[in-house]
Amino acid sequence: MTLPTPHPAQLTGHRSSLVEEIVAHDRQRLRTYEWHPRPPHDPARPRALVVLAHGYGEHANRHARPIAELVDSGYLVAALDHRGHGRSEGPRATCHRFDDFTEDFAALLRRTAGRYPHAPLFALGYSMGSLIALRYALRPSEVPLAGLIVAGVALHPVPRIPGPIRPVIKSLVRHVSRFAPNLPVTPPCEERCRPGADPLCYSGPTPARMASELLAAADDALERLQDLTCPLLVLHGARDRITGPQGAVQLHENAASRDKTLKVFDHLKHPVLTPKTSGAPARAALMCWLDHRTDHPHVVHLPTERIAA
Repeated sequence: MTLPTPHPAQLTGHRSSLVEEIVAHDRQRLRTYEWHPRPPHDPARPRALVVLAHGYGEHANRHARPIAELVDSGYLVAALDHRGHGRSEGPRATCHRFDDFTEDFAALLRRTAGRYPHAPLFALGYSMGSLIALRYALRPSEVPLAGLIVAGVALHPVPRIPGPIRPVIKSLVRHVSRFAPNLPVTPPCEERCRPGADPLCYSGPTPARMASELLAAADDALERLQDLTCPLLVLHGARDRITGPQGAVQLHENAASRDKTLKVFDHLKHPVLTPKTSGAPARAALMCWLDHRTDHPHVVHLPTERIAA
């Protein structure tokens, strides 16, 4: 796959952005983005760094609305298109092992923190990206996080499958992935197949290997939540039918973090931060949480809140 020539990221009004590449541990080339704070904020001295991991089948620029609000508030935002997604190299929307995504994300975190060593570093993940960011936070790292923010966390994918048969489905997907890794195990995404849909988004079915790796990574993370100690914000929609809210509750309850916040929004489905109007309360909660921890970094909060429509 040939990557297009780098150009300013397409985020309206934020032309100081950088579009670059990083080379992954297995030599795949990944498209990365960096959006700088705008005046009156000093682009060279951001309040904090927010590194974004997007969801399955999409790409970083799908999150233009929360990125723009963060940048306008003085935060520097960095992101990458995951391998096999957007403008990055790799077989579309699949992986050999899930933690290849985590290794790529870690490389971006290291690069961003190295450029701005005195700014606090936060990871922000959505859906599958939240699992990537969570798995980074759960492992020993040379680049510690000032906080972890997850939206639509993918700890309980496909919650519509009844509980008693979930282990059977997981076992079946795992065995299929060994012999037929590219066999489709989910239908195509109807929303992304519509005329005029974003051509950079993957609209096809989920391959067996991808599904197996995602389920295994979620189960492993659930078993190690007590190892999570950094400040934590969990945002979830109560009407989410793609990743179950019970995963958000388990994460908040079992994380060892002294500073942890759970907000469940009764009116929201899986997209939490991106909807223009309905996502405004979740974006406001994100900004408030970040502002408190960058302006008052030693204050500890332990709230749990359910926000009605």
